[in-house]
Amino acid sequence: MAHPIRTAVFVALPAAGLLAACAPPGPDRDSFAARVAAEGGDYTAIAERWQEGQTSIRRGEDLVEDGEDAIDEGEELVEDGERMVRRGETLIREGRREKAAAEEAYRTRTGRPSSSVN
Repeated sequence: MAHPIRTAVFVALPAAGLLAACAPPGPDRDSFAARVAAEGGDYTAIAERWQEGQTSIRRGEDLVEDGEDAIDEGEELVEDGERMVRRGETLIREGRREKAAAEEAYRTRTGRPSSSVN
């Protein structure tokens, strides 16, 4: 008959190993947080605060990068918009000249003023 304590240890040790393998990774072993946490006790809260600060820095760096990308895209869109406005203004000027020339040609042929409005 198997000894009950030996059986419990035999079952519990592999289970504990599996649970440890599934646990989320802690701070980098070489980080300030890991060194402070290794000292234990009251220092654990300090290590956690440091790790939270590190996480905030990473999130902040990502946001800065995303923001810079958005600014670059926005600047390109502004340039495209300015080109469109310039082209539109050129077309308006050309269209007004064409209309004026057509109205003058009409007046010259008929001797009557054109009925065009703007």
